[in-house]
Amino acid sequence: MLRSVSVLAAGAVAAVVVPVGLVPVAAGEPRLEMPTSAWSPKAANREVVGGLPPAVSPWAGETDARQPRRTSCATDREGVLPDFPMERFRISDRLQFAVNLSNGNLWVDHLALSVRGTGLNLNLRMSHGVVYSERRWHVNAGRSMALDLSFTDTVLMPTDGKSCARFTANGTGGYSMASNGLRAKLVKNAGGSYTVRFIDTGETWNYNPNGWLLNRTDRNGNAIVYYYNTDGSLASIADTQGRVTTFEAIGARVTRVVDPSGETAAEYTYDSNNNLVEIEDREGETIQIGYNADGRVESLIDQLGRTWSLTYNGGKVSGVTTPRQSGGAVTTSFTYDSATQTTQTDPNNNKTTYTFDSQRRQIQAKDALGHTQSQSWTANSDIQSTTDGLNNSTTGTYDTIGNLLTRRLPTGATATVGYTSPDHPNLPTSTTDPAGRQLTREYDAGGNVTKIRSTPLNADIETRDYSGPKNLLTTVTDGNGRETDYGYDPAGNLTLITPPAPLGQTRLTYDSLSRVSSITDGNGKRIDYAYDRLDRIVAISEHNGPVLQTMSYDAVGGMATRNHGMVSTTFSYDTYPSGRLITTAVRTSAGASETVSYTYDKVGNLKTLVDPAGVATYGYDAANRLTSLADPFGQSTTFGYDNADRRTTTTFPGAGSQTNTYDNSGRLTGVMAKNTAGTELFKASYNYSVDGADRDQIQSRTVNGNTITYTYDSLQHLTQAGSTSYTVDNNDNTTQFDGAPFTINAADQLTAYPNSTVTYDGAGNTKTITSPTGTATWNYTATNQLTTAVLGQTTQVSADYDTTDQTQVRRITENTSGTTTEHVFTHTALGLSSIKVNGTRTSVARDPDGRLVTQQKGTTRHNLIIDHQGSVLAALTTTGTLAATPARTPYGRSTTSPAPVTPFGYHGGYTLNNGLVLFGYRYYNPSIGRFTAPDPTRQERNDYAYAQADPINNSDPTGAWSLPSIGGTVGGFIGGAIGVGLAAACPATAGLGCLGASAVMGGLLGGTGAALGSRLAGGEDEDVSNDGLNGVLGGMLNPLGRFFS
Repeated sequence: MLRSVSVLAAGAVAAVVVPVGLVPVAAGEPRLEMPTSAWSPKAANREVVGGLPPAVSPWAGETDARQPRRTSCATDREGVLPDFPMERFRISDRLQFAVNLSNGNLWVDHLALSVRGTGLNLNLRMSHGVVYSERRWHVNAGRSMALDLSFTDTVLMPTDGKSCARFTANGTGGYSMASNGLRAKLVKNAGGSYTVRFIDTGETWNYNPNGWLLNRTDRNGNAIVYYYNTDGSLASIADTQGRVTTFEAIGARVTRVVDPSGETAAEYTYDSNNNLVEIEDREGETIQIGYNADGRVESLIDQLGRTWSLTYNGGKVSGVTTPRQSGGAVTTSFTYDSATQTTQTDPNNNKTTYTFDSQRRQIQAKDALGHTQSQSWTANSDIQSTTDGLNNSTTGTYDTIGNLLTRRLPTGATATVGYTSPDHPNLPTSTTDPAGRQLTREYDAGGNVTKIRSTPLNADIETRDYSGPKNLLTTVTDGNGRETDYGYDPAGNLTLITPPAPLGQTRLTYDSLSRVSSITDGNGKRIDYAYDRLDRIVAISEHNGPVLQTMSYDAVGGMATRNHGMVSTTFSYDTYPSGRLITTAVRTSAGASETVSYTYDKVGNLKTLVDPAGVATYGYDAANRLTSLADPFGQSTTFGYDNADRRTTTTFPGAGSQTNTYDNSGRLTGVMAKNTAGTELFKASYNYSVDGADRDQIQSRTVNGNTITYTYDSLQHLTQAGSTSYTVDNNDNTTQFDGAPFTINAADQLTAYPNSTVTYDGAGNTKTITSPTGTATWNYTATNQLTTAVLGQTTQVSADYDTTDQTQVRRITENTSGTTTEHVFTHTALGLSSIKVNGTRTSVARDPDGRLVTQQKGTTRHNLIIDHQGSVLAALTTTGTLAATPARTPYGRSTTSPAPVTPFGYHGGYTLNNGLVLFGYRYYNPSIGRFTAPDPTRQERNDYAYAQADPINNSDPTGAWSLPSIGGTVGGFIGGAIGVGLAAACPATAGLGCLGASAVMGGLLGGTGAALGSRLAGGEDEDVSNDGLNGVLGGMLNPLGRFFS
């Protein structure tokens, strides 16, 4: 497998450290104090310093540096652009570096300041790249970002990542699209000024006739404006809300950045050779930078004093040494075999060879086992095709302006995209899936999405309205005609969300840097949030009440402690090429401690996991694929793969094996379990075609000879599964469920179904369920954690949590038919690993991706046969007999009698005795196919529906986001091509995209969420996407498959 460790791997390992949610302090519990690290910024400065840039070329007086800089931009690759093949090393939450695999260039990047804005965030970075003799540090503002207009047929444009985009004259008075996959267009305006427009986002950068950058604006005109001193140095920046950040400089060197609150956000120190040698952040922590005799960066010493070392050969990075506390430092080396080939040797001495085309774009990779994957490019550096290790190709077509038109799977399923708007030729106006189902989109003058419509239904699925001088999203109307309204303060921060009744309004307040300082939910409960100077949440409090949770961090952003009620958790880490990986999580409560620990090999593959059940040990091949798992129960399971890195065999010693088969698109087509004698015990197969035409949804499934056929409606909802039928409305609500009528209110809440009625509180949580047995009342904490469900005088369910949302539940006690069952859970970075049920321990061993492998309940062991969604299809005994073949409805209700041998069944979730399934942030009720509470991250169109009403092809193991689970879907490729354009095609709401007005609530309504710490406090999209996974998405400890950066 062509693998290398990734930033995501480090993040996912820290899954157990997510500071999400909160619960009230019980009487008698120790009160927490507000941490001394909590920081409240002063009122924002709004007085700009400086003015227009001087009336000279930005490069006047820099003759010595200009030519090598021009050469590097015009003929080589520095910094980061979309088609650059980069090997990244993440040092902290604000510092990273990377090696360009094609040419050995080093890129270093430090985020100095991030301030949320309206439409655009202000993100100030200091970046470094090395090409030829040009080794300057680059601030992504001011002179560093000026156009180079000195060429006769080319304009060079610096980008945020210290790279250069080239615009070449097209012979008709204009310029061609930017190089290197940047997807930007340059226009020379009347009067001589220049505008660069980024196609996918609608963001524009505006320059004067000399090339000075004047401002950046979003598609609605919300602008970040740059002001200069008379010598051309940067004086100040006014962000989209008018707050001013100021700069101090010595010549062209920025020495100090002062944020809008008056605090020093970053201070820079240079040596006598003008090399940047120290960066001091707003917390006062420092980063040290060392250079070799050639002036190249040779060391980076982080805020914890750890040293990352670099060596060079011929000016190219030849080695990166990563510091480790255990086992000593490790080195990743790079050998540049030719102009088109590089070999990377990982710390385990396994080699991967990369091949590049004449433009140094990566076209092939060969792993240490000789397996290859490849891709081809268009002239605009869009991916034309990808080919796996079995020579199966997924292909795309593009029009002359770089728009993706079609994407075809190796098995034939094809999706198409149309572009018919004369005002927005690069924004998709239609998408058609392989079954011919079409959605159309309309836009306003700025390119904001105003309507999404289903052609076969002849119905609007969603409409959006915008208003005000900032053109912010004010109303979203769903497919059922129900409106959600949004309100803002004068600066453009989202302050009010009014959903359809009976849900209550949600209100937000902010500090002077637009960090969310409080949220009042639909129940009128207000929670306050405190941050440190680097925008990390350090405390969560009831308004005018006690501190409920505190968190502390080490100097590089790793959570060190979390205190919540009677529970204190401490975390330790070690460093690997992928970044920091968690080594211990120690939970302490009432004087008792429980430790989960991890060790890794030199590249960061999980080597051992120790939890209360014992030690699990993992082995890997030279391509970093898992080959063995010695579980804590005394069994060593082995794994086999095909050349496309798909797991084909799982062998359980003494019991038998699971064999998986796949089609050419990588989709699972068969699962077979056999005993050691080769006797077939279980068989399932999956079909993706209709009358010979390939589709990207499963069309039928056959289990042990019994076939169930699936049909779907025009919005890809499941409508038929064998003899079971479903009716789904235009907003993903199932209104007929297995023939039973469901009553849905305007807030997408199920209020009545046969023999039952349901009510909800103002925040959308299930409040009461009335059935023939009586009325059960559900109770919640201030942040909407379920604590009890009471029927009459009987507490049916009680729960408490280690963290402060529902992802890390510690104990659930059930009372079912007079029988009390207590579940005590142990969480790891892979997911739930150990549960004590009335004192009897059930433990599971998982692979590094979090998939179930084996289980021991008491002293009884089973081997688990799973499908592509993580559902358990069968269980084998240790002697190779079939212990169970759990049967379920499409939405997961068990039809097996007696009870299944494992509580981990449907989509890998843990099932309680009462039938509820634990899926990350939420409880799921498979009997009605819905969650019991709203999506806390507000990423779904429907807050309660499961898997977008298609549980056959989608799953939602986190309770936060439905994901395709079959692999090989063209939708993913199409989504990747147009999703950015669609998300950016509506104005950012306090810096968020179209979905943002509700997504901003995400980590807060149900807790804070890891994503809150980055997104709401001003983090970048990459940090948000990574951090948002950490709390609930188990697995990913295995270094992620990295072929193309």
